[in-house]
Amino acid sequence: MGETRYKSGDVTVTLSGELEAFVKGALKRAETHSLRVARELAETVAADARADWYGPDGVTRVTGKSGDIQVVESVDIAAGEVKVSVGSTDERISGRRPVPVYVRRPGRLSLRKVSVSHETYWKTSPALRANYHPVPGRDPKGTSGPYVFEPNPKASDGKTLLPLLVKNPVKKALRAAASELGAAISGGKP
Repeated sequence: MGETRYKSGDVTVTLSGELEAFVKGALKRAETHSLRVARELAETVAADARADWYGPDGVTRVTGKSGDIQVVESVDIAAGEVKVSVGSTDERISGRRPVPVYVRRPGRLSLRKVSVSHETYWKTSPALRANYHPVPGRDPKGTSGPYVFEPNPKASDGKTLLPLLVKNPVKKALRAAASELGAAISGGKP
C-alpha cells in the first residue's frame, strides 16, 4: 500500500492507513477512466521494479528504503490535478529526490572480497590479495582470515536502477497506453 498526498497551495498533507483508505474510496467513486489507467500502469511498474531490485541481476545488500518502490498519488486541490507517480520511499537526499538514482548494478569488472584459507591466500596472485597482516598472538586462528578478490558473479552493466526499473518502464507504458488515455480524455469516458 502506498501513500496519498493532498496539496492546496503551500499546504501538503500525506495520508496513510485507514484514513487513506477512506479518502481513496471516495476518490475511486469519482475517478475517471484515465486516472484508473494511470494507477494500474504505475502499480504494474512498481511491482516489477520491486521484484527486480533485489532479483538475480539486482543489488545484493538490502540497505535503507532504496528498493521500496511505491505508487504515490498527489492531489492538488487548488489546481484540480491528480498525479500518480512511482518511486522509492527513501528520501535521504536534500530536495526530496530519491536515493536509488545512485544505486547501481555491479559493473563488468566488479570484484568481491572472499575469505580464503592461508594456503589459498599465498597461492593467489599478489594483485588479487586483500591487505592481510596477521599479528602473531593477537589474532586468534580463524578470526581474521585472509581475503582475496575474485570476479563478482553478479557482474553486469553497472547501470543505475531507478531509471532502468522505474522511469524507463513508466515512459514505455505511457507511450503504449497513450491512445487509450487520449480517447478517454477526449471522449470524456468515465
